[in-house]
Amino acid sequence: MAASGIGALVCAVRLVLRTSVVGLGRLMALATATFGLACLLLGLSQWFWVSLGLMVLTGYGLMYQVVATNTIVQTIVDDDKRGRVMSFYTIALLGSAPIGSLAGGALAARIGVQATFVVC
Repeated sequence: MAASGIGALVCAVRLVLRTSVVGLGRLMALATATFGLACLLLGLSQWFWVSLGLMVLTGYGLMYQVVATNTIVQTIVDDDKRGRVMSFYTIALLGSAPIGSLAGGALAARIGVQATFVVC
């Protein structure tokens, strides 16, 4: 968890230093791919130190995707509708996580944690 937190912290610092949202969508797609690839490799990893490095990448990629999506949504939505749109965004983001966690846990109980990482 600490390794994932380090990746998220590095990402947060990088995003704070951005001066514009220009190019954020392209980098968000790259960060999402990085997260997915790191999860896949984490599922295949047999070594602690490699897994630790991959967890840094998962933290970075996930944080970048969530923050970039939030930033883009808030930037493109009209001021008078921002609160409503962000409410739906929050429900979609936070409301679906427990369902995915339940499905992931059930799958891990059946096929194992490593295989679940690869499948997901």
